[in-house]
Amino acid sequence: MIVNPTPPNVSPSMEVSACFIEYGTQFLLLLRQDHKPQGNTWGMPAGKHKPEELSVNGVVSIDAVVREVEEETGIILHPGTMDFFRSVNVRYPTFDFVYHMFSERFDGRPGVRIDLDDSKESRWVTPEQSLLLPLIPDEDACIKMFYRL
Repeated sequence: MIVNPTPPNVSPSMEVSACFIEYGTQFLLLLRQDHKPQGNTWGMPAGKHKPEELSVNGVVSIDAVVREVEEETGIILHPGTMDFFRSVNVRYPTFDFVYHMFSERFDGRPGVRIDLDDSKESRWVTPEQSLLLPLIPDEDACIKMFYRL
């Protein structure tokens, strides 16, 4: 569950960054491998921050999202053209985390080379199509926020 503003009892155990990789009217989703947490669900390329990539004084590091997107898709993000959208606090039954959302729009459709250890499929979808898929918990709320649905 997304909890904003942050209630006093939220204690994030990690930071995660994700990216809306856009081309035309579509964006990229990945289908997580069955053995991964939230397996067999769709989500944006995303991942946990390493200690050296954590936010400092409210400034969100872009290093984690650049690294994770390249590892998961082979797509190189360009920090100068990426946009930071917003951060939200997410509460799962056993832990809380901060979810940072970025976006980058491409003029040409980037090739995708998925990491088969993490994902089993990639798909370009419209925001409306994405909401019909089995998404990672709370990804639907993030998509609705970003695309104002």
